[in-house]
Amino acid sequence: SFEWFVNGSLVASLTNSTVPPSELSRGQEWHVVVTPSDGTSIGTAVTSTAVTVENTPPVVFNIVISPENPDTFRHLSMSLETSDADGDSVIISVYWEVNGEYNPFIAENSLDVPKSQTRNGDLWQAVINASDGMTTSVYRSPLVLIGAENSPPILSNLTLSSTTPTS
Repeated sequence: SFEWFVNGSLVASLTNSTVPPSELSRGQEWHVVVTPSDGTSIGTAVTSTAVTVENTPPVVFNIVISPENPDTFRHLSMSLETSDADGDSVIISVYWEVNGEYNPFIAENSLDVPKSQTRNGDLWQAVINASDGMTTSVYRSPLVLIGAENSPPILSNLTLSSTTPTS
């Protein structure tokens, strides 16, 4: 049999070998008393050492940079979601890298890169720090390539005047 204790108090509803995550909260101290049985005889109860539930780091997910095929005519925009298993508020900070180097020209914590900062062939990535006040997790957005290469200009309208040149 299993008898689970949280902060010294028996949790009578828990009688299995595991505690569901929904029962755990940061800072709680848990231990278990296990009494072995073979169905005929009951053995000596053994008490585990206590463990304290630690902080769960915040998580960043669904990091998306749009547009899907960026060029130099549109700005980049990032969206993301955060969560924290402990229910803590998550604070994010963001900075951008271009071609593997920190870009100081993008405002700190901006989710956007202005089109004026992009060039064909640039490789952009956002670095996201997520903090719950106790732990900071670091995530990186997918890499985004701007355009494919420089496109030559196209002349779309050509008109010749009908005046006769003179010397």
